[in-house]
Amino acid sequence: METVDTSKLAARTVELGEADWTLIRLAETLDDPVLVSNDKRLLEETERRGIERIWGSKFVKQTFESCGIDRQAYDDGLPSYVRDVHLPDFVTAELRSAEKK
Repeated sequence: METVDTSKLAARTVELGEADWTLIRLAETLDDPVLVSNDKRLLEETERRGIERIWGSKFVKQTFESCGIDRQAYDDGLPSYVRDVHLPDFVTAELRSAEKK
């Protein structure tokens, strides 16, 4: 059995990428920005910097419930969204049960 040194991998997986830092830098130039993401590391960094943030899945649900996305468009797009962001089952269930307000 061969062992693999994962110490460098573990250190790299907690680092933010250039795209993440670009989002943060952009948010810091705006008045009252809200950063929307499902990336926990990015949301934690924005919290440390005092930038308002919201989980992407929560944003999707709130947008559906409160505005002009109709039920058919929401239902049609939800499967690809769930696949793309690899959501836990309980979040997927919450999104599927969303209702218009």
